Amino acid sequence: MRTAFLFATTCVMAIGLAPSVAAAQQTDQATAPQTTTAAPEEATGDIIVTARRESENLLRVPVAVSVLTDKQFSTMGTFRPEDISLTVPGLTVAGGGDSDRSNIVFTIRGQGNVYGTLFPSVITYFNDVPTKSVGVGQFFDLTSLQVLRGPQGTQFGRVTNGGNVMLTARRPTDEFEAEVTGKAGSLGLVGTQGFMNVPLSDTLMVRAAWDLAHRDGFTKNVNDGRRFDDVNYQSFRGSILFRPNDRFENLTVVQHQRVNDHGTPPIYTYQNSDAAALAVGSLFPLVTVPSEFGLLAPIYGIDNTNHVVAYQPGMTPLTGASYVAALQAEVAKQQALGPRQTRLTIPMFNKRKITYVTNTTTADLTDNLTLTNVFGYTRFIERSAQNYTGDDIGFVAPCHSGCTFNNSDVPFIDQEQFSEELRLSGKALDNRLNWSLGVYADEQRPGGPVENDTVLFSILERNVLQQTKTTSRAVYGNAEFEVADGLKLTGGARYTHDTVNSNIANYIKFIDVPGLEQTLATTLAFDPTLGPFANAIAAATVNAQVPHGVCTDYGTGGIFQTTCANVRASFNAFTWTIGASYQINPDQLVYGKVSRGYRPGGVNPVLSRYTPEQNTSFEVGLKGKWDVGSMQLRTSIAAYHDKYTKIQQSVSFINATTGAAESAVANVAKARINGIEVETSLIPIDGMNIGANYAYTDAKFDRSNFNPLACDATQTVLIGFCPLNRFVNTPKHQLGINFHYDFIRNSDAGTFGFGGQFNHQSSVALANSANSFVSPRGIERAYSTVNLNANWNQIMGHDLDMTVFVTNVTNKLYRVIANSNNNLSSIGNESAVYAPPRMYGVSLTARFR
Repeated sequence: MRTAFLFATTCVMAIGLAPSVAAAQQTDQATAPQTTTAAPEEATGDIIVTARRESENLLRVPVAVSVLTDKQFSTMGTFRPEDISLTVPGLTVAGGGDSDRSNIVFTIRGQGNVYGTLFPSVITYFNDVPTKSVGVGQFFDLTSLQVLRGPQGTQFGRVTNGGNVMLTARRPTDEFEAEVTGKAGSLGLVGTQGFMNVPLSDTLMVRAAWDLAHRDGFTKNVNDGRRFDDVNYQSFRGSILFRPNDRFENLTVVQHQRVNDHGTPPIYTYQNSDAAALAVGSLFPLVTVPSEFGLLAPIYGIDNTNHVVAYQPGMTPLTGASYVAALQAEVAKQQALGPRQTRLTIPMFNKRKITYVTNTTTADLTDNLTLTNVFGYTRFIERSAQNYTGDDIGFVAPCHSGCTFNNSDVPFIDQEQFSEELRLSGKALDNRLNWSLGVYADEQRPGGPVENDTVLFSILERNVLQQTKTTSRAVYGNAEFEVADGLKLTGGARYTHDTVNSNIANYIKFIDVPGLEQTLATTLAFDPTLGPFANAIAAATVNAQVPHGVCTDYGTGGIFQTTCANVRASFNAFTWTIGASYQINPDQLVYGKVSRGYRPGGVNPVLSRYTPEQNTSFEVGLKGKWDVGSMQLRTSIAAYHDKYTKIQQSVSFINATTGAAESAVANVAKARINGIEVETSLIPIDGMNIGANYAYTDAKFDRSNFNPLACDATQTVLIGFCPLNRFVNTPKHQLGINFHYDFIRNSDAGTFGFGGQFNHQSSVALANSANSFVSPRGIERAYSTVNLNANWNQIMGHDLDMTVFVTNVTNKLYRVIANSNNNLSSIGNESAVYAPPRMYGVSLTARFR
């Protein structure tokens, strides 16, 4: 690693600015499969972005934006969404939830997603329509993928604190063309993607595109041979462009995606026995009851495979001590297998269906006045079975649609969204004034019944039901005025009204085993120490089936009694941006701006609601294209200071009614985030491009006033938020070096080139930022990775390209997700999801015109 790091440092110094690591690789983050450097021809040419809803030269846009193009992707031969962070400073891409690498979560400048909240701080867009999320199988046939950093919302879509990630599909054109790519590689990788564009007439054009991939998993289940961490998806997209004249057009895009894989298994790495004993200590005695002979007879037992089942003579009775011993045995067995094998019999799978429909109508009312309407519809359905702790006995197993006691087939997620945006934009005063006015509305609601079914401590079924409908209504406006040659002032404002209406219930019951109901109903009364609990336990268990997909009162009179709660809330926000920019010459720009961002609040069943977050961001930047002797250099530098308030986090509190410790989302703290982001690209000789990006992010919660007990790992209950926590998925340093060299160009045999990427990042908190201080084992140490590729383009003068690629060349083992709860106030577990091992393959692309 030391050699690789010295190589990276030397490259940056050769470029001439170690901190200027980002602007050139603002590559058009758009099309599907690769993550490497820009092609030399593009590296310092004009890059067009639509960050402000119009086509502009990247070097003249006074915002921090990075862009990746399909040509930059295609030099790599393979692509994972996580690879975006290799070329975009200040961005981290991680698996969503706690054990799902295929559901992508973006974090920009320390702001991302918090478990339990309704909206992330970074909004993803597909064709200008905000979406719930993006994942594998959505990065194909794109015009660009743009990353906007900092608060957004005065020019389009939803308002946000952290930034936007915007995917734009390629539009139909007026020429026939087609492209087909085939891939093959290690772990049985096979895949194809491509498109066909057909102009039906001068006014009607259509385009069809696809992306299909299958790859065996790299984590083997020794119990049944299943291969977890596999890839299996199919995505299809159709586009119709109707353009009857030069002033009007309508573009409709429909995309459907299916995912069906074996899921992501967390690797069980550690268990705090004391924390586990505390977690089950008050529960397990309830199911050890006196028999009719007056002897203690357990209902549950632990068999010789450590599974908790109905007790039979000869088994180990289920007690706190025996259960902790079984968990430690699970850890030992996993440690013997290592990080690339596991032993699971519980269900694991991931099935998704995602549909997008976007319709964009553009009408030029006059030469200086344009009306744009964007309609969007999305439907996201997921049926999955996951594992949180990594054991095989159901310590915490979010089995969702795969629970053996759940035959309802109710999805884990079924959400649909309708959105509508109408925008009027224009120019005035001899084109010195650019302005826009718009209205935006969306509604998100369940597309059908949903539920979150989980096994807890091997003997409880917990089904969390939350049926939530949200609406957002907004008006916005923005104007930029050139007050003098090259000097422009910018101002924008937005008013947003959000509503939340949620039905919430938390169902709990003992998992049925043979004789459970009869035993509880007939023998609990014989135990005088339980007293009034006897009837309550019986009432909670006998003939009590957890409702599925329906919010209703449950378990009346039992210890697990639940009431369906309807919680509503509404939030208003005024957000804005002001700034100035100066175009020093056509190739250099300086700018400064101040922006206010906003993330909506939400609701809880107990704490009722949490209020919106707010972020005020101060940013200055320099963009430029330079001639350094005979070399061409492009740079982009941004420095910012964010004041982040009313931060939403999931924390513990004492229920005033029951006196028990519970968790909910609350506004807990404020923070300041300072950072520098640099992008650069250099062409030292013809055919060679060296790109680099660097981000420094210093994010700290305010520590001026807090309860030290919230940061004490020895406490059995941590109340409140510990500001000594680190921001999740936010390394202080990120460095990426991208290299490509076409050493033979345009010969009769074709063009030959090779390239690669080096990436280094400092330590990062992977676990939820609410516990990284008391559970520091969730912090991943600094690591570096290397990818390599070689290209043969225009093979023997034909429209045929080949790429050979190797990812994670050094086979570096590092975690990308960590569930770290080893403090006494939690359940004591630690599990990890590891990055993919070294893989290799080849892709072949043929074009037809």
